[in-house]
Amino acid sequence: MPKYNDVQVPIFNHRLRREVAELYTATFIRNFAVVMLGLFVPIFLYSLGYTVQQIVLFYLATYFIRFITLPLSGKIAVRYGFEHAMGYSIPITILFYASLYFAKFYPGLIFVAPVLLATSLNIYWVAHHADFAYYGKNGQRGREVGTLHGLMRTSAVAAPFLGGLILKFSDFGILFLIVSILLFVSLIPLFTTKEKFKPRTFSYISSLKRLFLRKNRKRLLGFMGFGEGIVGIAIWPIFIYLVLADYLKLGSLISFATLITVVATFYISRLTDRMNRKTITKTGSILCCISWLARLLAKFPLYILFVDAFSRISKSSIEIPMYASTYKRAQTSRVMDTIIFYEMGLSLGITLTALLVYILLFYTSNIALAFIPAAIVSLLYMFL
Repeated sequence: MPKYNDVQVPIFNHRLRREVAELYTATFIRNFAVVMLGLFVPIFLYSLGYTVQQIVLFYLATYFIRFITLPLSGKIAVRYGFEHAMGYSIPITILFYASLYFAKFYPGLIFVAPVLLATSLNIYWVAHHADFAYYGKNGQRGREVGTLHGLMRTSAVAAPFLGGLILKFSDFGILFLIVSILLFVSLIPLFTTKEKFKPRTFSYISSLKRLFLRKNRKRLLGFMGFGEGIVGIAIWPIFIYLVLADYLKLGSLISFATLITVVATFYISRLTDRMNRKTITKTGSILCCISWLARLLAKFPLYILFVDAFSRISKSSIEIPMYASTYKRAQTSRVMDTIIFYEMGLSLGITLTALLVYILLFYTSNIALAFIPAAIVSLLYMFL
């Protein structure tokens, strides 16, 4: 392991390696930009005339492409460096937004968009997780992961509101432009210091073999629990929009729900370093399942606010101990092997859940019924 330079950041009560501090800053800016727009992407597709079933198919294609190409992203990250790989993902993300926006003029671009989205997500998140796992400190994993998630939640507090405000008084074109500028700004913290990195190799075939080894079966099932997230990405925003029928109200509601979650996230991060992580994860799995079933009754703004905040808190209680354990495991083995395994398990779970929801929507026009398979899949988190 190389020598690290620690820095004391005033708002945190623990010292951070400089690389982690830079990652915190870059993640804050990028997440603010992505959340400002991400909530409205399925609604944008819906406004273009695509059905909910077709939107689910869009994300199914995205995550299937993610699954089969993830090891290639691992090759890029270990060859060119984690921070450089995150930097490479930004122009691809902007191209994705451009293809999405111009799909209303050139419908064929809708087939290009999933490829661009899958590529940008793969390169960014593989490098992001690997960077954090490599430079994080053992003994304060929970606090570091909790701080990172807290920052991501904090950056997401105002973002949906501002996105909704822009859409209320302007259009998606302006929102796409603003988000693209912010994404470029997020590159700055990553390159304030020179990345020290030794190029390595990474095997595509070994990644596939590792995924289905008997000894890894429980972890794979646990990571596949993230499949429930596709319903939150593709259907929940449209469901809320159909209830509220207003971009600004939608953005404001999600912003307030996220604000509630921020406080809980920092509390959960402290528990992660003190309590049994499996106990926290199993409790979070049950709560996540309940939160999906509770959405079946969502008809009024105040209830939607409550159930969305409850869902986000339960998800944090799963993600924080899971990431802390994954990053710790990554430091005791090959970093990229661990990260690719996690990302492939997540992508496989989302692909299969999206396929299940797609089939379900053949037989019903009630999109709320998609919350049921999401609730069932979320119980897989218990295997983590």
